Amino acid sequence: MSLKILIIGKEPEGKKQEELYKNIKSIVAEYGHEVLSTPNDIDTENEFGDYQDTFNNIKDADLIILESTKESTRQGMEVREADLLGKPLIILAEEGTEISSLVAGLPLLHDIIYYSNIEDIRDALVRNMAVIEEVEN
Repeated sequence: MSLKILIIGKEPEGKKQEELYKNIKSIVAEYGHEVLSTPNDIDTENEFGDYQDTFNNIKDADLIILESTKESTRQGMEVREADLLGKPLIILAEEGTEISSLVAGLPLLHDIIYYSNIEDIRDALVRNMAVIEEVEN
């Protein structure tokens, strides 16, 4: 079964973050899953549309991936909505990042993946997606 996956995080502030989101999207797609949206897809010109799209995507998603390296990703509403809807969550963060205890304590938090390179993300995401896919079946 293919999962519908929503990737959320701070809006890209440079090439490094844009590339990170592209790489995560590529990993997800490579394993046959559908990416509903990434922070690279945000339409800053249409805030209401983005709000509606984001919450529709959370509702439709089988899994939420939060990139949480940057301090205050401003994704609290999205994470809370995902929690209320019972959506499993995977957090990605560069090694050395401190994740808030409130987020780390979410009941549906599946894993926190600390990474130093894209291969760390790939290996851990592949394992986690397989487990979640098995549960969804």
